[in-house]
Amino acid sequence: PHDDIKIGLHRVPGVKHYYYPGWWEPSTTFEVQVNLDEWNKLSSEYQEIFKAACFQANLKMLSEYNAKNSQTLSEIINGKYGDIRLQPFSKDILREAQKKSLDVLIDSGRGNADFDNVFREWYEFKKQTSLWHGINDINKVKEMKEYIEYLEYLNKKNIS
Repeated sequence: PHDDIKIGLHRVPGVKHYYYPGWWEPSTTFEVQVNLDEWNKLSSEYQEIFKAACFQANLKMLSEYNAKNSQTLSEIINGKYGDIRLQPFSKDILREAQKKSLDVLIDSGRGNADFDNVFREWYEFKKQTSLWHGINDINKVKEMKEYIEYLEYLNKKNIS
């Protein structure tokens, strides 16, 4: 919510609801890309320093956004930005968004070997972690059946 307010989405005429969850961006992350040849020229000590600096920068940004998003969400709920109500997306919308997102990713990998390789690794990781996330979140225990259905949907795609 912090960045949504920062760019002024609450001032768009007719805005009455702030929908959640923000499944398209569940968290803020930091990414650094380094030319592999240049990386390999670094001593192992400098590589470790670089990794530590990246880790620290990512952790700091994640912590800052957790604090900022919590504060901004509280402000939205308390009316600081007008009469905007928190509104969950329906389960049907979320379920369909999951399926369509996966379809887009699969289509994006066709004819693009680099994308397809990254996608397949991510996909296998997602399948592996989805069950854990489903049972580990106390708020999702009631929705475990839907998680299992989603995993079955992923398995039917047979991407691997």
